Amino acid sequence: MQTLSLLGCKFTGSFPSSILSNTNLRNLDFGDNQLSGQFPASGWSNMNQLLTLSFDKIAFTGSVPTDFCNIPNLSSLMLSGQITLPNCLGQLTKLTYLSLTNMPITQFPAGLPLLTAVRYIVIQATSISGEIPDDFWNMQSLQTVYLDTNQISGIGSPSGKPSASKLTTLSLANNRITSLATLTGLTKVAQLSLDNNLIAEIPSSLTTNSGVTWIGLSHNSITTLPSLNWSLFTKLTLLDLSSNLIGSIPATIAGVNVNIYNNCVEYNHIKLDNNKYNMHYINDILKFNIDNNDTEYFNHSDYVYHGYHVNLFQFDHNLDFQNFNHNNNYIY
Repeated sequence: MQTLSLLGCKFTGSFPSSILSNTNLRNLDFGDNQLSGQFPASGWSNMNQLLTLSFDKIAFTGSVPTDFCNIPNLSSLMLSGQITLPNCLGQLTKLTYLSLTNMPITQFPAGLPLLTAVRYIVIQATSISGEIPDDFWNMQSLQTVYLDTNQISGIGSPSGKPSASKLTTLSLANNRITSLATLTGLTKVAQLSLDNNLIAEIPSSLTTNSGVTWIGLSHNSITTLPSLNWSLFTKLTLLDLSSNLIGSIPATIAGVNVNIYNNCVEYNHIKLDNNKYNMHYINDILKFNIDNNDTEYFNHSDYVYHGYHVNLFQFDHNLDFQNFNHNNNYIY
């Protein structure tokens, strides 16, 4: 037998260690079961053919043995539970996918920068705190990174590192990040999620990440939007700034799909002279969605393209809304 997949079968009790006597196993998936007890302590040195291993969503305890790091061809690894990792993970040089979730680890595992083949990494729901170490960004094959729901306070310095030129997805939602000043040079990042952090300012250096298509900055502490040259974000389809403390919107943001739901906007004057801006819904998200604000005045004029939906603007639950000027437009 080369593949044993028992995902989500509601098994209970301890892991049957006799399974590891099958030296022909290539794929082993026990994820999302109700197994408990100690992490299998022996048998890993016989797994020369093992390519993929999933112990995702399993409540193991104890320590992962050091001979686990001697599995020579392991390319995909998913672990979770109250387990302690060995310091030798860097020996798993064939890994391309690594997922570590719901674990009591307090720092990035030793040896991560040695995993030069890893393209996809998930480290979520841990107790990791502090800054991302700079050598994390030395993982030269990284393309997708999910570091959500930790206690990370800083991004480190990815600019100029091997991963900076290949990374396409970076998610750091639900952390304690306060600054984006070092988030530069990620020229191929398309999706950037920084929702639910402690960010108060959007730095001008953000424009160096010019290939981004989606930026999530909701549920932070942002009070103002800088007058960046937002036109540099030629591929940007959504800037989510909902649930911040934003009080005004600079005119330079015109043409960007902005969600500022649940802020404190009092004055919105978006100047669109002699331009054609696409104001259509994108998956029912408005170009300017200013629900739940304290809006008093909104002026919108000139030539505007609008399609895909019969409603023009959405101003639900705004306090003291008095004026809406939509003169001299050509809507079709």
